[in-house]
Amino acid sequence: MTALLIALLIVAPAAGHSYSRLEGTYTIENGGNAYDVADLIGDWSDYQVEFVAKEIALLNGCKLGTDHEAGKVLRVPRYETTKKFICGDVRNWWYAVKAAEEHQVSPGLLIAIRTHENPKKAREGYGYGVKIVKWQGLEKQAWWSAKIVARVAKRQGWSATSPTRRNVGSLGRAYAEGSRSWGRAVWTLYRRAKRIN
Repeated sequence: MTALLIALLIVAPAAGHSYSRLEGTYTIENGGNAYDVADLIGDWSDYQVEFVAKEIALLNGCKLGTDHEAGKVLRVPRYETTKKFICGDVRNWWYAVKAAEEHQVSPGLLIAIRTHENPKKAREGYGYGVKIVKWQGLEKQAWWSAKIVARVAKRQGWSATSPTRRNVGSLGRAYAEGSRSWGRAVWTLYRRAKRIN
């Protein structure tokens, strides 16, 4: 029985793992598409490969099946397993990266907001705390969160792609209805998501 349990744990997909994320580049060696690159840059389950491949295609403005010639340099995510708590599985990262790319916001900041607002799966309808789109899906919550962050950053005069502690603090007062503690908590989570010690 113990051997069966150990075998199941070894082959079970790591969908529940939390990852911190940076971005890097990958140079195609022998040709390939986003799926091929996703397979090469990580040891993913089939479930995870789908999200990572979509992210690679999005970051490079191409379709999933587009074949790239040898020598092509692609933007790719660099994931690292973390034991520190963040809502950083590849599905959550995909929604954050997709919304972040569209609104020019740090995906790590969106993951920090997601983690702080509603980390429990049962509360996914409030995934980013955006009340006007509650229970309309995590993708829509991420999109609205990114839009709000971008709007606040523009109004306050800071870069939403590389916020500072002070920026996140002032974002909290706008995003979380005047809260002063929200910014401190989200800043800590942002540093986890970005692998900053």
